[in-house]
Amino acid sequence: MIYNEIIDMGKIIAYHNKFCLLWHHDATVEWHERIEFNQIHTKILEEHKVNFNLWHKEDIARRMDVSEKIIVDAKRAIDKLNQLRNDLIEEIDRLIIEAFKNKNVTFNDFNVPQNSETIGSILDRLSIISLKIYHMAEQTQRKDVKHDHLVGCFKKLEILKNQRDDLVLCVEQLIADCLQGKKRIKTHYQFKMYNDPSLNPELYQQQEIKRSN
Repeated sequence: MIYNEIIDMGKIIAYHNKFCLLWHHDATVEWHERIEFNQIHTKILEEHKVNFNLWHKEDIARRMDVSEKIIVDAKRAIDKLNQLRNDLIEEIDRLIIEAFKNKNVTFNDFNVPQNSETIGSILDRLSIISLKIYHMAEQTQRKDVKHDHLVGCFKKLEILKNQRDDLVLCVEQLIADCLQGKKRIKTHYQFKMYNDPSLNPELYQQQEIKRSN
């Protein structure tokens, strides 16, 4: 299919599954040691690794049996990872738009409807769903829980798989619509103000106080 020339969603889902499993066995393994990627697929997998790291930092941040320092360190790591995640989504969208341009597809006709969600943001959601599927599947294998817990997790697992299928279809349809001139896309910038010392008043006001002293 022609949308595979922009992004091969079959490969993306396979990458998500493969490296989710691989990183849970060894989180230090680098993606480039295993598979060769094109530039877009490389960024998609980098963003997937950030989501993997975020998932486990979020787990730590919710523990009640560790010191406050561990929680604070986890929350600050989450903040940095979220910024990197947003940066990578924007980079993915820029690369995708460039891929369209290479096929002589531009998005300058403002009479064409613009999609509210970017392809990069949908790919981010697919990355997170793959992590949910992995961890929900783990729950279905537990021996220390009641039968109702297992049944509930099996049901949730099927729903997650259906949601992933739906999102894959959304990406493929959006790419096809863009190639046919039925939809247009653009890069959406998050501009997370709380991470910028010049925009977060809690940060820049403290800097001004230090300078005045």
